[in-house]
Amino acid sequence: MLSVIFLAIFFSKNNISQINTEFVLGKYKKLETIMQTRYAAITIAKEQNTCWQVAELDSTQNENNTIWFGPDISQNRDPVYWRVAYEVYFKIDEIKLKGDTASKL
Repeated sequence: MLSVIFLAIFFSKNNISQINTEFVLGKYKKLETIMQTRYAAITIAKEQNTCWQVAELDSTQNENNTIWFGPDISQNRDPVYWRVAYEVYFKIDEIKLKGDTASKL
């Protein structure tokens, strides 16, 4: 009976099977690499001895549907709330995406 439940959970169309599929395809490892690169860029920007610390990041195209849906930081500070959250959390003056035309200044 327990094995039937186990098989039903992992091989039917549900969130657990989606998590398993994304894990096997390596999507979580790819996201981890993207986020580590992002955090390294923020750390480098924070260590600069300038009066205005700006971290310029690559846009994240996320392929994971189980962790979040859509990018967390959008082009040109629209909407602004994710950028503000990053800036406050990391104590940095500005977070920009490459190609942004809008800025805090």
